[in-house]
Amino acid sequence: MKRTLLWMALTSLVTGPVLYASADPQTPTTKPDTTQTTTQHSGHKAKGHTMKGEVVSYDASTKMLTLKDDKGVTSSSPVEGKALTDVTHVKTGDHVTATMSDSTKAITGIRSATAATKSKSKTKAS
Repeated sequence: MKRTLLWMALTSLVTGPVLYASADPQTPTTKPDTTQTTTQHSGHKAKGHTMKGEVVSYDASTKMLTLKDDKGVTSSSPVEGKALTDVTHVKTGDHVTATMSDSTKAITGIRSATAATKSKSKTKAS
């Protein structure tokens, strides 16, 4: 009985600091403000989210789009699927809503934020 208690005490003394040290204290606890959506891709439903921001740049050779959110944070993501044709309709400085895949972390759809606002106001006027 004493040996078992001694062994348990020594084990907790050794593993305790190891487990504590593996925790990353620099990981932010706040998540970006995104809306969860479900997108249709390749015949199956994939989870995703939307991000609103201003187009900073698009590199056609690498297919990377850089957006700046309302807090001023910029992020670059690869563009794939239908978004490859959508990105041809936006330019630097445009405010857009990008649909992003949670599994691939790529932009799968882009809509102009001003077009979305106009379509909502047309619906209300009808």
